[in-house]
Amino acid sequence: MNLFDQYPFLQNDLIMIHKMQPEDAAALKRIAEDPQISPFVPTFLYEKKYEDKALVIAREEEEYFAAGEGILLGIYLKEAPAEMVGLAEIYGYEPSKEKASIGDRILPEFWGRGISTQVVALLTDYLIGEVGLKTVTAHILRGNEGSATCVLRNGYVEKFTNIYEDWGFGEPCLTDKYVYKRDFRKKRVK
Repeated sequence: MNLFDQYPFLQNDLIMIHKMQPEDAAALKRIAEDPQISPFVPTFLYEKKYEDKALVIAREEEEYFAAGEGILLGIYLKEAPAEMVGLAEIYGYEPSKEKASIGDRILPEFWGRGISTQVVALLTDYLIGEVGLKTVTAHILRGNEGSATCVLRNGYVEKFTNIYEDWGFGEPCLTDKYVYKRDFRKKRVK
């Protein structure tokens, strides 16, 4: 399966992850501009391309998804399915290497509820199990301990530490690169 054949619809008992709708513009604006989220994400993310977040949602499919750049998906709690609480992203797709990267951004009032851990699990399972990728990575800015904990809980291992990457802050930032270890769930079940 090609990653860009269709938008995924992923869910478990807690959350749903799917294509954003026009009514998600206000939540997207909050996510893109939240001062507690901004220090840990690159400045050049697609959701920041247009000031009008309704325009981001309207153009994302044509400019980001169809162009093969990445996929932005809304995160919704099953208990309140009309309210977007975060953003999930698949990016850096390299079909010849069977590889992609993932990330997410959750509104601060929903931190500490295990949402990000669930997002990582659903995205990883989808990319490995359905798309058939061999490698899934997460690039995490140093100091973002919450995100590091989420990927580690899902079987990722810290592969590279203190890598300088351009996140658009004017000078390179120290990041850590985590890689999903395929046999993690098999070992944990035994």
